[in-house]
Amino acid sequence: MSWLSTLGGGFSCLGDKFEDAAEIAGAISLRQMRLANFMQVPFFQARCRLFFAQSMMQRGKLKLSADIIRQVLLFLPFWLWSVYKFSKEAPFYDNPPELHLDLMCRGLWTRLVYLWNLKRDERMKRQLNLTDADREVFLKDSSSTGPSYSESSARRLFPDVSKILNAL
Repeated sequence: MSWLSTLGGGFSCLGDKFEDAAEIAGAISLRQMRLANFMQVPFFQARCRLFFAQSMMQRGKLKLSADIIRQVLLFLPFWLWSVYKFSKEAPFYDNPPELHLDLMCRGLWTRLVYLWNLKRDERMKRQLNLTDADREVFLKDSSSTGPSYSESSARRLFPDVSKILNAL
């Protein structure tokens, strides 16, 4: 599980700029989900869902990502109880390393809101057809200093993603 997590984290980091890396990170999180289902550890299952939601965010599928995060938040009390019960029954070395699912959900939700705002601002710019000088004045409060996530779909890092996904 830790190897997949490390590999998925690397591709997820690249997924901010390259869509195919986000696709590979999503495939890795699905493999982690299969392993977590086999292990029957609800904490790992919830984390894998959140990793997949992040991959969907990086690919621009914000609604699907929001639905996944809401689902995790809805069942969070059940998962936390299951994790607590698992930690009482399992030996010390089998305990999950952290119990901060709510903080992971909040962080992903904050990023999702940021991406929604970026999308809204870009849509307003296109609808208003303003010049660059007018845009700066009109959208002064909502200007972003971070990278634009909408450009990631045009950049491909790996020429043939299917070969990499089949290797996993």
